[in-house]
Amino acid sequence: MPAMRLLRYAAVGVGVAAAMLAAGPGSALAVGTWDSRQVGVGGKPGDELFGVACPTASLCVAVGSRGTIVTSTDPGGGVASWRSESVLPGAYAGTSPGAPDRTSPGAFQAVSCAGATMCAAVTYAGDFYASADPAGGASTWHATDLDGDGSDVHLKGVSCPTTSLCVAVAAGGSGSLGPGGKVFGVALPAAASPTVTQVQLDDSLDLQAVSCAAASFCLAVARQGRLATGAAPGSGGAVWKELGAPGGAADLESVSCPTARLCLAGDAAGNVLSSPDASAAARWSKAGTGPTVPITDISCATPSRCAAVDNNGDVIVAGEPTGPTGSWTATNLIPFSGGGMQGSPRNALFGLSCPSVDFCVAVGAGGAIFTGRDPFAADPEGGKQGEAPRGPRRPRLRILRGDHFKRQASTHGAGSRVTFRLRPFGRAQGFLCRLDRRRFHPCRSPLRIYARRGVHILRARAIGIGGLRGPVAKARFTIKGADLAPSPR
Repeated sequence: MPAMRLLRYAAVGVGVAAAMLAAGPGSALAVGTWDSRQVGVGGKPGDELFGVACPTASLCVAVGSRGTIVTSTDPGGGVASWRSESVLPGAYAGTSPGAPDRTSPGAFQAVSCAGATMCAAVTYAGDFYASADPAGGASTWHATDLDGDGSDVHLKGVSCPTTSLCVAVAAGGSGSLGPGGKVFGVALPAAASPTVTQVQLDDSLDLQAVSCAAASFCLAVARQGRLATGAAPGSGGAVWKELGAPGGAADLESVSCPTARLCLAGDAAGNVLSSPDASAAARWSKAGTGPTVPITDISCATPSRCAAVDNNGDVIVAGEPTGPTGSWTATNLIPFSGGGMQGSPRNALFGLSCPSVDFCVAVGAGGAIFTGRDPFAADPEGGKQGEAPRGPRRPRLRILRGDHFKRQASTHGAGSRVTFRLRPFGRAQGFLCRLDRRRFHPCRSPLRIYARRGVHILRARAIGIGGLRGPVAKARFTIKGADLAPSPR
């Protein structure tokens, strides 16, 4: 059976002409225009597109349920400029002599194009498809059964660093999925009989995606936050090794390596892991993107212009992809409607490709295709058009003394309770406060604290919607002793 993508949200039908951003306070928001269209996928309601690759701005290939291939030589055009077809099943070896192991091509999970003359896609049924003329439609694609006469391998990711070499990875590791940790190198993928080389890693590795910056360097991501890296199998390069889970145990479902020195991976909690040296586990860092749902795909137009999509209909862009939380800005293309059945895709985006800084394509549930022009542009109110989007500004606040502060701060005893109000500039999801030399701790407004006699300093900072902490504001105050009895004459 095809893999059921992890989905947590439902959505209304696709019909958005342009999407505006929802982001944190004070953001310089990306406002690229996103146009939508919807194509027929598979043969049943709910069939979806799981991946897209655009080697140029004038050629895009999307793949989805039931062997669907959708191509366009004018991706920015209307729905008529996209052609949706189904590929033919290949000659399968079967799980036993004389017994075919399936009767349909299965669901395509991912697609990669090394250029306009070679694209490859993989299915959950273990089949590798390639075409030397991807613009020519479904009839130009031919299949190679990578699992041979053994049990089906469930291919989830593919990356083609050159027109003569592709790398595919398989999910698995528990139950009926069979062993995981399989990495395939496919040489001459568009040939009638490609040469296939397999590397077997730890079979508990449930690999989900792979990106190869070159034949000498690939990075694969897996469930439980695990990473593995090596050269394309069969290329004679570095052997594959595991890097552990440097970003924690959250599942990883997407990866992009624009260069061998820079990789980005998206996890199930809406975080992006990045590393300037992907081969070293200690160099990885993690940043929140704002939304907290699984990031399903990442694409980088350049090393400094990257975008991601998630399963809640968001496109998330960054002009500083290796920056801290707050460097990414989210656009919701398909709003959450609150309806639908659990596990049924309604507003998920699964695939993204940005062939240039001026153009991106996202695909997802129900045959939705979105094209974004100037996706990395900045809001005229927050920056100049054509500039990289800045992340949300660090949220500032003022500390205001509460009513009757002087009366509260004058005491006969050892101290007094005083009240402050924390006024943020823009929206904030919370505050951190610190009295004198104590540690910062979560707090709220109005803030009521107890302080002994003497001079004190209250420090506070706001936390933005995306988690970015603002600068520290300070307020100095004094608790004085007071003699409330009448003074003698």
